[in-house]
Amino acid sequence: MQAASLLFLASCASAPPKSNEGDALNLAEPVRLDELEIADTFGDFGLGDLFEYDEAGLGVQIRYLDKAPSDRYVDVYVYPIHLPDGLSLADVLEFEQYSLDRNLMQAWDEPQGRPAALIRRYQPRSQDPSAAGLLSARTVAREGRDYRTHTFLSIMNDAILKVRMSVDSSQDFPLEAFERIVDGVSAAIRFRDRPTRELSIVITPVALEVASQGQSCMLGAWLGYGMQLTAELGEQHYLNDLERELSARRMAMHLWNVVNESDQGPCESNYMTQLELVASAGFLAEHVFHYYGRPYWGMTEDLRLEEYFDWARDQLRDYTPIPSPGILIRWKEPE
Repeated sequence: MQAASLLFLASCASAPPKSNEGDALNLAEPVRLDELEIADTFGDFGLGDLFEYDEAGLGVQIRYLDKAPSDRYVDVYVYPIHLPDGLSLADVLEFEQYSLDRNLMQAWDEPQGRPAALIRRYQPRSQDPSAAGLLSARTVAREGRDYRTHTFLSIMNDAILKVRMSVDSSQDFPLEAFERIVDGVSAAIRFRDRPTRELSIVITPVALEVASQGQSCMLGAWLGYGMQLTAELGEQHYLNDLERELSARRMAMHLWNVVNESDQGPCESNYMTQLELVASAGFLAEHVFHYYGRPYWGMTEDLRLEEYFDWARDQLRDYTPIPSPGILIRWKEPE
């Protein structure tokens, strides 16, 4: 997006725009089996039971059975997206992961002392970047036995794709073996003809007002932040990452400077002043990773976190992070 267009937005942002706050993202269109192309086999697995839930929001369940004599099977669920108020499209998979963990906690016989789930981003092979999702593994105790539950969550044509497999912990089944299953499922199941909707920005005035520190001159900077996230989200995948968050924060700083140098300036902002201080010291990536990082980002070898912490201890005083400036990314409502 051109800086001139964003400057125009900044000049128009004297009051918070109208919000859809209070309307949860709920794609009520049901998912039905006849919408899907489902392969009979993938790898060592063959198609088993198919189930379509009566309640529209629950979607469908597809079970693949191991062709070799064993008790192994893979369950695949495809269902509409639902998000509570205040969460963005970029939060969809994390919200689903949270719901999954909560359900697994309820299934444990002895939840105390169990290891936390391993969660990381995974990109199925031979798929476009939008198929990237969250891969997790967790040990669950049930009826005196330990099971290793592997799960993959992704978004497919405005619906959640969930792949789940549980294996007795005594069996040798590494996470890499589940990755190959995810690769197979991602290629085996497709919507026949279901276009993906366009993205839009939803603005929550209360959060935006707090992030802007009560100053109308800051509204345009945070609008630019949201638009930068939206542009890259549409071009890449649904999961936020370090580079995307860096790009959006840089856009906010750029627009803040544009306003400062215009007739609307100066625009006082303690947050932006400190963010520029961090950037000028060469620690913006470390700063964003530390304050706004997601569990699935993992560690990047290039980050100089220890140096950043030593520097920030003396240079960043009374710093208040702004993780969510009130810009939510949603799909456009059907006309």
